[in-house]
Amino acid sequence: MAMLLLALTAVTCNRRSPLPDDGGLVVPSPVSVPSTDAAPVALFAISVNPPGVFGTAPAAGVAILNHRAPDGGVTVTLASGDPSIVSVAPAVFIPAGADRAAFSIATRTVAADQQVPITGSGGAGTAAAPLSVWAVLPTFLSWVSEPGDVIGRGGFARLTPPGATFTANGSDTGVVVQVNQVGPGGDSFRIDVAPATGRRLQVGAYENATGIADASHPRMSVSASAGGCGTASGRFEIREFGTMPNPPFSTPAVARFDATFEYRCQNGTGAIRGEVRYTAGAR
Repeated sequence: MAMLLLALTAVTCNRRSPLPDDGGLVVPSPVSVPSTDAAPVALFAISVNPPGVFGTAPAAGVAILNHRAPDGGVTVTLASGDPSIVSVAPAVFIPAGADRAAFSIATRTVAADQQVPITGSGGAGTAAAPLSVWAVLPTFLSWVSEPGDVIGRGGFARLTPPGATFTANGSDTGVVVQVNQVGPGGDSFRIDVAPATGRRLQVGAYENATGIADASHPRMSVSASAGGCGTASGRFEIREFGTMPNPPFSTPAVARFDATFEYRCQNGTGAIRGEVRYTAGAR
């Protein structure tokens, strides 16, 4: 099998988050606040989850006070660093006795990856958090990891050329995509998927994937330079897949590939979810 290395050309398109979900509001992870009930009430933090989304996908925010709101509650004013890309409500109200309140975040299509700060002001404090808004490009890897995941270790990443190199090889019996971040200390990532034994890889959803394919289970393996696991489970969905002749070899080469994935190591307590794209057409 040959390994291909192709250059990136920018394409814009509407896209959902890399996290497979039902499109609803994502509940941000809890943020601990200090015990400062004696201090004047103030905005302590803005939490954004997920930290990165494709343009037009929703995100969720939470405004968090340093302690519970007093009688009458607290109004936190909100603002986007670029309203043409990210929209938030003008304010969110935190009722008396609560220390936080959620708000929705809307995004728009972008031609190139952007990072937009979301700021808040309430009581005696101000806070901000960045939201990454991603473009749909022919080649990229985007992933978000839950706390307890041994591969992503609770972080997230967005890799695109020329900051990373992408190679793909395989056929309708299985595909391996390798991503290497350019530069000293750069991360590497490997996604390996295959259909159940005796079947052909094609567009569609593949449930109950395991490390070794058999007649009932597709194969799936996800690893990074930061970690991996031998025993795992997951699912993946092929959104686009095609091969092309690869002379003088008898087996074809991967021409285009687009897949979302969810992967859980048996020795971890969280999942890593994302999307990998290799010279695929915009959707």
